[in-house]
Amino acid sequence: MNTKRFLLAVVTVFVFVNFFEMLYHQYLVGELYGQTAELWCPTETMEDYMLWMWIGYALLSVMFCYIFLKGYENKGVMEGVRYGLLIGILMAHGSFVMYAVMPIPFAMAVYWIVDALVLCTVSGAILAAVYKPA
Repeated sequence: MNTKRFLLAVVTVFVFVNFFEMLYHQYLVGELYGQTAELWCPTETMEDYMLWMWIGYALLSVMFCYIFLKGYENKGVMEGVRYGLLIGILMAHGSFVMYAVMPIPFAMAVYWIVDALVLCTVSGAILAAVYKPA
């Protein structure tokens, strides 16, 4: 494993995850969160706990990149796309579980599933592009 490329990949994926999640949840799912406001912390509380969200995104980014590199075959961006799609499918399980145990609209679960698939697939493509040998 090339440590410099690994760290660059982690930082790049982390930045993408932060921006994508902020935009996706604020602009695409925001109205549904408003309709289910009683389920979520107030905005001020979420802002106070933003550090914990960043820690979660950092952990996701490190492990996402680390697991990819354990099986890395240097087959280009499509290798990252395939990996990301598989991890996205794995992560989507949580949306099904949350729909089963929380009073959320079905549309919210669908948005979360799409979020996991898109987030991970694009992150995989970014990871493969950044990590590839010079």
